[in-house]
Amino acid sequence: MMPLTPPFDFPVRVNDGLDEARARARAWGHDLGLDRNARTWRRFNGADSAKLIAYAYPDAHGSDLDLAVDMMCVFFIVDEIFDGPLRDDPKSATMVVDELVGTLTPGTVAARSSLSPLATVFAGMWARTTHGMAAPWQERAAHHWIRYLWGNVCEDVDRALQPPRTLDDYLALRRHVVGYRPCQDMIERVSGYEIPPFLWHQSALQALGDLCTDLIVLSNDIYSLEKEQDRGESMNAILLLARTAGSSPRVALQQVDGLASRLAAGFPAAAARVRDLADHLHLAAGRRNLLDRWIDANRNWLGAHNRWACEIPRYGAGSDPVQPDNEFLRTLLFGR
Repeated sequence: MMPLTPPFDFPVRVNDGLDEARARARAWGHDLGLDRNARTWRRFNGADSAKLIAYAYPDAHGSDLDLAVDMMCVFFIVDEIFDGPLRDDPKSATMVVDELVGTLTPGTVAARSSLSPLATVFAGMWARTTHGMAAPWQERAAHHWIRYLWGNVCEDVDRALQPPRTLDDYLALRRHVVGYRPCQDMIERVSGYEIPPFLWHQSALQALGDLCTDLIVLSNDIYSLEKEQDRGESMNAILLLARTAGSSPRVALQQVDGLASRLAAGFPAAAARVRDLADHLHLAAGRRNLLDRWIDANRNWLGAHNRWACEIPRYGAGSDPVQPDNEFLRTLLFGR
């Protein structure tokens, strides 16, 4: 097994509420009934979503910390179902995602006679996420969740029908599936501020967001390489390069590691372009401070992801070889 070595090193500030976050995660899993299935409970605790939250949102406390933990637990379950019962089943996947997306629209939840267990916890998380946030922010955050959820369906179809042939095509797909944009929105939600629309849609902010997302994608592929080789996965940048270039995974790993290092080295320049935007628009000190906080929070998130991935037993061949329990997970999707 190759050691898990981050392709770049960003500093991390750590939340002092890790114990509280872990207690919240366990309570969330218990309420959903994950502890009724030993395999799922083992995988859930092995992912240690609370640790990632403690690293990624160092200033979140109380109900804000709980909300961020709940979001990461939702990501875990969505990953599980698309690795498990929804894999190669686009019809069922479409039904599940359609229900989840429906909870993002005001009035839709009330119109449904009942929700699946997963949709119920997702709807509750979304209601608390949007509480007190302005309508443009809610629309943006909903859009990111929709792209993430449908992106999982698209990835599953593309894997079987038309797998990406180039790294650019692969990244274009994975930017939605990796789920960083909802995590990025949560930065604002738990930090008590919003980037206003006239700034959010500027090219400089979008470019920095894409840079961070690509770094999460590539880092995740580096960490999960051996585990994904072990289970025959094909959606991985390293395996894609090895397949298309006719090289070994080790050579392709060096290439992807180098690309991630170069992208990380470009973070300061991307951040500087955001700050140049503040000068060009003659922003007041308060809004300049928001941009600085947002830049720093994104940098911290990247460092958090690296640190978490290297500390948990989730990655690497043989670390947790058990596949998701499809039959149990179906009870979370269809209530039976």
